[in-house]
Amino acid sequence: MCGIAGFISKDLNSQTNNFSWIQDIAKKLVTVATGSDSVEEISGLILILRENFTELMSLATHQAISNNPDLYKDVEFIISSFKKHETALVELSHTGRTDLDPVIE
Repeated sequence: MCGIAGFISKDLNSQTNNFSWIQDIAKKLVTVATGSDSVEEISGLILILRENFTELMSLATHQAISNNPDLYKDVEFIISSFKKHETALVELSHTGRTDLDPVIE
């Protein structure tokens, strides 16, 4: 029950109609190459997600993603892109690039 209470709490139940930050992340990911050259850009996109965490976890955002096919596609693209980047960075980490581990985490 505490998970449900946390999900619908005031801070996480914000009402917004502006999801441009999600769309911006998806657009930026289109051009980001995988591998060590992507670290700075991926780190910046992770920061945007962190800055918008409350919004990302809001009921309004979840409803918008469920009801808007374009927004849903953007979120799916972001997920698949981050998985692709994670895989590439983990491979580099295994070859000794442990400086990439904070980005992977």
